[in-house]
Amino acid sequence: MNADEVRARAVKYGFEIVNPGVLSLAEQVRVFSEARMICGPHGAGLANAAFMPTGGAVLELTHSGLLHQTSGPWVDLLFYELAAAAGLIYSCVVGDQISGATEPLDMDFSVDLTQMETALKAMSAALNP
Repeated sequence: MNADEVRARAVKYGFEIVNPGVLSLAEQVRVFSEARMICGPHGAGLANAAFMPTGGAVLELTHSGLLHQTSGPWVDLLFYELAAAAGLIYSCVVGDQISGATEPLDMDFSVDLTQMETALKAMSAALNP
């Protein structure tokens, strides 16, 4: 992922950069229970949205390799469903895969920063009417 650019854009919007994988479960619960909005790549770290207070917002970053084909492309609904069950606003930015990995979850991808910024602005406006 164009992670450095994504992080820089997130910091511009007041995000704190957190790696849930290096935190204890108690630390993850504390950090995410205090978060009003989270943004991150599709993966286990987004499951921490379950600890967020109702009314918060989740922005999932994913890529076209994780789209499913039925009558049209749709994103894996896991984090949408988690957000809905927890009373959270949900949005998703679908980037382009840039790696030849065979497993979609292992693929590197690039996120369109303009789309990410548009989603962050919309979510921020919804949280602060």
